[in-house]
Amino acid sequence: MPQPDPIPEPTVSVVMPAYQSERFVRAAIESVRSQSLEDWELIVVDDGSTDGTLPIARSGPDDPRVRVLQQAHGGASSARNHAISIARARLVAFLDADDLWPEHYLALMTSALRAAPEAVLAFGSWQYVDERATLLPQSVVPFGADARRAREELPRRNALVPSAVVVRTAALRRVGGFDATFEACGDWDLWLRLLPEGPFAPQPGATTLYRTHPGSITEDVDGVERGRLRLIEKHHGPASGPPATWPLPRRQAVGQALFAVALARLRQGDPATGKSELAEAITVWPEIVEEDEFFFELACANQPRGLRGSAYGLDLDEAAQLVRSLEPLPGGAATRARAAFAFAWVALSAGDRETARRFALEARGLPGLRGKSSALALAARATMPTRLARRIEGRRHGRPAGLKEDGCGSPSSS
Repeated sequence: MPQPDPIPEPTVSVVMPAYQSERFVRAAIESVRSQSLEDWELIVVDDGSTDGTLPIARSGPDDPRVRVLQQAHGGASSARNHAISIARARLVAFLDADDLWPEHYLALMTSALRAAPEAVLAFGSWQYVDERATLLPQSVVPFGADARRAREELPRRNALVPSAVVVRTAALRRVGGFDATFEACGDWDLWLRLLPEGPFAPQPGATTLYRTHPGSITEDVDGVERGRLRLIEKHHGPASGPPATWPLPRRQAVGQALFAVALARLRQGDPATGKSELAEAITVWPEIVEEDEFFFELACANQPRGLRGSAYGLDLDEAAQLVRSLEPLPGGAATRARAAFAFAWVALSAGDRETARRFALEARGLPGLRGKSSALALAARATMPTRLARRIEGRRHGRPAGLKEDGCGSPSSS
């Protein structure tokens, strides 16, 4: 005789793959239990863990909304597909076993999709936390919470994390769920296959706590690089001929992938490989130096994830030396001015007013910079008392001063 469902059809099914997650899985489950929206089901899939993940996941209080399943190790995408196949709600939310949600996360995300019935996916922002779940300074608002930007930029770069995404179940099943053959970048592949299904709805107020730690799959730079290049071949076609002959979308995607990998190499203390891949990224897609984030990310290149753009370990003179090692850069003096302006902005956001003024004046003095008045204003602001600068900034923008970070501190999302 079939067993009755533990609860009537919930509003949202939460899918949690868990592999070797004994340190974090209990906290992740409890963060679902603490949601202000209580009408959910949680499907935890232990992906063949050999540590204490499974018994810990099963050891919580008796709650009919929580199901804990087990499968042979097949990867996160396989585990997510297992859960999706039995999800009963019309919405699916993803939460990795090392991440956390604040209590109003599900309420905000489901509200975003109710307000946009044509949308197939809602995405939120995230704040980095360390292994102990202590808040870190760096937060990310993907694509500046701009749905149009998300649609335009996703084919070349992924700024969404699964733990900050909710998808309509029908759309998820129409595209076949995750491609389990991807060891890395399976989430990005799914977002790209969902793009034709309908709009994406940003909900920047819903902020996931995204844990950074050495065991994270994103720290496997070689694996992520393989995943990125395989994804590019799947969605942009195989490489044929020299890069200059490739279609622009392919050049953009490969250039962005090389740039992201280069940043990871620099962060992990491999400057030789990092510089080589930076140079290759510029060769493949010279216009990357005109992207808002390019020099902002280079300014923070040696800082750990979660601390990028803060004062911790920020060395802008070393970053400037890195930029000089890449010369000649496309755009010449105008590009050098853009770099100096980005460094000035990062210095000011990190509280180093003297360095901010120095780089702002350098940008102001170089030919070809668009927005010379902005560079001069930035230099002037760096000489003001901090309280006055914040008051002026707040009046200009109608909000408290401060950056909404996209990457390590780009003002493009402000």
